[in-house]
Amino acid sequence: MDKIFETAIFNRKTLVHFIDSLSHEQLVSIPLNFNNSIFWNIAHIMVTHQLLMRIKS
Repeated sequence: MDKIFETAIFNRKTLVHFIDSLSHEQLVSIPLNFNNSIFWNIAHIMVTHQLLMRIKS
C-alpha cells in the first residue's frame, strides 16, 4: 500500500509542477489536434486516480 501512496504523491507533485509552470492561457487552451485543454487532462488524471484508489482500498 505504501507504493501506491508514493506513486500518488509523485503524480500529484508532477501535475502541480505543470500547473505552476504554465500560464492560465496555456492551461485552458486546447492544443491543435486535441479535444481537451491541458487543465482538463490534469483534472481527469486526478479524478481517475482517486476513483481507482477508492476501488483498490
